[in-house]
Amino acid sequence: MLNKFLLQSNFIMEDISTLRELMLEGDWMFKIDPESALHHIPVHPQFQPFRGFIYKGNFFKYVAMYVEVKHAPMTFNKFLLPVIGIIGQHLGIKVIAYCDDVIFPDKNNDELMNKEPLILQILEELGYKIQERKLNLQIAQDIEILDGHRFQRSAQVGEALSKRKPGSRQSYQQVLQYL
Repeated sequence: MLNKFLLQSNFIMEDISTLRELMLEGDWMFKIDPESALHHIPVHPQFQPFRGFIYKGNFFKYVAMYVEVKHAPMTFNKFLLPVIGIIGQHLGIKVIAYCDDVIFPDKNNDELMNKEPLILQILEELGYKIQERKLNLQIAQDIEILDGHRFQRSAQVGEALSKRKPGSRQSYQQVLQYL
C-alpha cells in the first residue's frame, strides 16, 4: 500500500557488468553478505506509523527499512556506498557492491587474505552484522552470485563480451551462459 504513494525514483546500481569491468582475468575474490541488510537502516519516527500492521488487535510498526518498500534497494545502496568507499580507499582494494553482496577482488591472493580480517572488522565496527551462513571467506577465483549462479572472470568471458555489438543489451540468461 505504501508503495502507491511513493514517487518513482531511478538510480544506477552496480551490477554484473560492473563486476566484469572491474575484475581482471585471474583475480582472486571473496564476498560478504550483510545480515538482514535493510535492518541496518532506521526509519525516522515520523514515518513509522505508515509502515505498520495490525496483528491480533495490536499495531506493530517497523522501525527499520524492510524489503517490500520500493525504495529499499536504493536506500541500502546509498548507505553502503560510503562504507565501501572507506574500505576501498583505506585498504587500497577494489570493492563491488552488488545488491546486498559485497565482493572484494584482487590480483594478489596473499594480500587479499591479509585484508580480509580488516574488512570484516571495519564493517562490524560500523554496525554491520555479517551473515555467518553466507560468509564466503574462502578466497577463490569464482564465487556464487545471483541466487546460485557462479561468476568467474576468464578469457572466455572477455572474448564473449568483446564480440557483443555496441549498444546491444543482452538478457540475464545470455550473460549467464558465459559465466
